[in-house]
Amino acid sequence: MHYFKYTKEKAKEEKQLAILRIGAAILIAAIALTAYVMGCHIAPPAQEEIMEPKIPSIKEFYPQALAEARKWRTDAYMVDADVYIHHSRVIGSFSFDSESHPEVGFLFYIEESDEGFHVEPEEVDASGRLKANPGISHDEWELDSLDAARIAYENGGRTFLKEHPEVDTVLLHLMHASGSASSRTGLPMGKVVWVVTFYRLRGAYMRIYIDPLTSEVLATDLQEGGLDLEQLEGQG
Repeated sequence: MHYFKYTKEKAKEEKQLAILRIGAAILIAAIALTAYVMGCHIAPPAQEEIMEPKIPSIKEFYPQALAEARKWRTDAYMVDADVYIHHSRVIGSFSFDSESHPEVGFLFYIEESDEGFHVEPEEVDASGRLKANPGISHDEWELDSLDAARIAYENGGRTFLKEHPEVDTVLLHLMHASGSASSRTGLPMGKVVWVVTFYRLRGAYMRIYIDPLTSEVLATDLQEGGLDLEQLEGQG
């Protein structure tokens, strides 16, 4: 008697559990479907952070960076400057060289913190280098990093991010155009440009080349895949 009572109650419990399992499966499927539909229209959290990033002003920090570099070497001059944005992390930097000491370089970092932006100078080893890199004088650029970012976002960058939700990094680079950039875009080799790259390593990327004096968009380079570190380092 107890056995049949137990079996009946057990069957009832198992039936209730089966109903709960079916209900849970339907709920999970509904959540997954909702997430998929929303994902088609809303950028993932990681990308939301680079849609409207807080960018340090290269023009604002340039006098301080140059003063620190001149303490390091009196003949120091700027080689390039960049702003790296990856998820919520934002880092700006200046690179300086010295004609009298080409075997070393000087970096000036700007990194966002809870208190704002803090700075940190650092000497870097460049042993084996025979001569210093060409410099960028202050009269070769007027456009700030904030303006370069705005122009790039307005000229295809924001659309590219929406179409490529996996992209999680933006790099703004004030530099001399390299030979590879010249061959891809027709820009004169060595021309000073802002290069704004939206990318994910080994994934799709978009580069926008901007004249730092006139604010003109000079060229756009769009690729659907294959960006690696070597290509990134020689991006200009």
